[in-house]
Amino acid sequence: MAAADSLPLKEVADQLASCGEKQPAKKVYGFYVQKLLSSKVTDEDLIASAENFYKEGNLDLAESIYDAYLERMSKSKKQKKLLSDLIGIARQFSFKDQGQRDPAYAERIFQEIDKKFGKEAFDEELMYLRAFNLEKMHNFKEAKDIYVELAARFPKNKYIDKVNFKSGIIYIYVLRDASSGKPYLEALAKKEGVSPYTVSSLYQLGLLSQWEGNLGHAEDYYDRLIELTSEKKDNFGSAVFATQERLKEIGASSPIEYNLKTFLDTCLKNEYASLNAEKALLSCSPYTAAPSDSISVTLASQAAGGGCMQIELQYLWSGELGSAQPSIKDPAFNTKYSSGGTKIIGVVVVAPPEIFDRAIDFVDID
Repeated sequence: MAAADSLPLKEVADQLASCGEKQPAKKVYGFYVQKLLSSKVTDEDLIASAENFYKEGNLDLAESIYDAYLERMSKSKKQKKLLSDLIGIARQFSFKDQGQRDPAYAERIFQEIDKKFGKEAFDEELMYLRAFNLEKMHNFKEAKDIYVELAARFPKNKYIDKVNFKSGIIYIYVLRDASSGKPYLEALAKKEGVSPYTVSSLYQLGLLSQWEGNLGHAEDYYDRLIELTSEKKDNFGSAVFATQERLKEIGASSPIEYNLKTFLDTCLKNEYASLNAEKALLSCSPYTAAPSDSISVTLASQAAGGGCMQIELQYLWSGELGSAQPSIKDPAFNTKYSSGGTKIIGVVVVAPPEIFDRAIDFVDID
């Protein structure tokens, strides 16, 4: 374990951290780790120290010690153990709704696994974990790349419908590439049987067709959804209701509901290409929930305006909002979902009279 004379360094770093001095604390923790290593601590004691600090919630120190341990292990011949340790650490720090986490550090470890051992080191569970971790960091493009690779390598993996649905949605609404995203949804829409991802894909395809002005195609997708869910309306009530609202719009030659149309416009029109959620960040808690669990949705946005005059922002919520009906003044709300699947939450932030930014997020109801 650490030599006795190294403990004051840790105490100083702890004090700095408790005062919010993160960078100075990290520097002093580095000195502590160097002192720890100079005491000829064993591998077992080194990793035990890291695990203890992780459990205490001291992630900076835990990460510093894990880094020192991994550097030591990388120079040894125990490559099988190194891979096992890397995977364990990545799992430990990956995003989770409860418990200690540092998704950015987890991704750094995932990159190290890829660099040292190649993609073959990732089974379907580890690939999904990496993609999900990136998704919750809002690194959607990188998450999509892993999801696509996962589907190609493991086409029968247990996450396949969710993975393909998210890939399609990220292409369309995050990367503004509907032509690449639609095939994922079309493949799900053609699958036999009824599932949350089949139903959601039909709705999204209908919505995109309606927005594009292809009303005949939109009606075909919507009618197929209504037919598919006719015997299970209770399981897909919100999807059926949204579909019926879209069909009413088509029948009355009315535009898509304002908030939803504005979201589609900002995601798909070239004139809004500069809006990439850099000034607005959606977060949900928890991200994985069961039907009827309470979920909080929060939007953090940079202040608009300057000087003494701050503009009062407006929030145009759309997508699958569950039981909630947030107003234009609500940057946050609580909601519940009655059915399973991946729920898409969208928002356009307006700093009157201009659109300020837009954001998207996903919640998985299992």
